[in-house]
Amino acid sequence: MTPLQSLSLFELKNQNIYGLTFFTINKLNLIYMQLSSLLEENKTKLKNYIESEKIECYRIFNPTENFPFAIDKYLNRVLIYFYDEVSLEKKEQIIFELQNFFQISKDLIYTKERKRQKEGKQYEKLDSTYENFIIQENDYSLYINLKDYLDTGIFLDHRKSRKFVKEELAPKSKSVLNLFSYTSSFSIAASFGGSEFTTSVDMSNTYLEWSEENFILNKMDLKKNKLIRENILEYFQFLKKDRRFDLIILDPPTFSRSKKMKIPFDIQKDYVYLLNESLKKLNPAGKIFFSTNFQKFKLNSDLIPNSKIIDITNETIPNDFLDTKIHKSFLISKDSL
Repeated sequence: MTPLQSLSLFELKNQNIYGLTFFTINKLNLIYMQLSSLLEENKTKLKNYIESEKIECYRIFNPTENFPFAIDKYLNRVLIYFYDEVSLEKKEQIIFELQNFFQISKDLIYTKERKRQKEGKQYEKLDSTYENFIIQENDYSLYINLKDYLDTGIFLDHRKSRKFVKEELAPKSKSVLNLFSYTSSFSIAASFGGSEFTTSVDMSNTYLEWSEENFILNKMDLKKNKLIRENILEYFQFLKKDRRFDLIILDPPTFSRSKKMKIPFDIQKDYVYLLNESLKKLNPAGKIFFSTNFQKFKLNSDLIPNSKIIDITNETIPNDFLDTKIHKSFLISKDSL
């Protein structure tokens, strides 16, 4: 493709001056033409990391001031998350650049808007295509859907977190409780790391069904890997008094409202209850993996007595995510003193 052909989708103004023809390009469109070079730069930087870790889905472009969107690669598919209002024309320009860069057809490029969502919006269906496909990660498989929901079935920013659970925590954890389990990728990681029993709890039937499909895909025993639909804030009340776990995983949303909840869930308000109740259900040598995407989150250790809290955020941010505030992670255990 010639340089002039690559401009075909952009605004070209034909100006005739003294018998000579000049082309001028809209300044904003010229900025979008830089996207390919930035993608090439990122691709080169990530090449060794992606190949050595055998990563099949990753973030190849992080949002910037000029480019308020993220680009994620899922095998031969591309997903764009727009964080600001973008006109249809500009979206077409971006898609055109991605088609050329990745050498893929337009139907393999998906777009979504990740603006400030209304309460509970993450559970609403966007479409009903059921276009699922399978990706591999750390020896296990997961179903992905890039079209039907705002989220895809896996949180890419927790890739290293899942590996940490699989390699560091699961080998010492016979029983695992995964709260706010979503599609249960953490449960699967724990199972493949050596955990014998997992219990995954979520309020969404949709995600629990998705979890079951993931379990079946990985040939996991459904009797040893239980799925429970329940309000997490009330779930502790239903557990037997002597029920204990070796590992408890907490990766809650920032805010959530569900029909099964009497009051909305707010991570900044409710983390104290969650962590203290989790500590009660933890075996003496057990661990809690706690994470949140709320960038303004502040953890007051004084409100979590008799505990040891270690901030492990830096160890859980993948190389392809430049935003070091994409999530915060903590490893929590009972204080032996």
